[in-house]
Amino acid sequence: AQGVAHDQHLRERGARSRASADFAEVAEAIALVRSGAVTPQIGSRMPLPAIVQGYRAFATRAQRGKVVIDVG
Repeated sequence: AQGVAHDQHLRERGARSRASADFAEVAEAIALVRSGAVTPQIGSRMPLPAIVQGYRAFATRAQRGKVVIDVG
């Protein structure tokens, strides 16, 4: 259901998928996550020393969801 709501939100805004965002777009995305309107799907979480494996997991699309790299 949340995926449908997210897709509807993007259609209403005329948003298109792209690889980068400006500060205002990032701030809006954070607000949507904080409000619960959007729930990011995390596919895996890895420590910074495993960043190469993180990039490989992302590139192969072998998993569903985002790859999160913990830096601290």
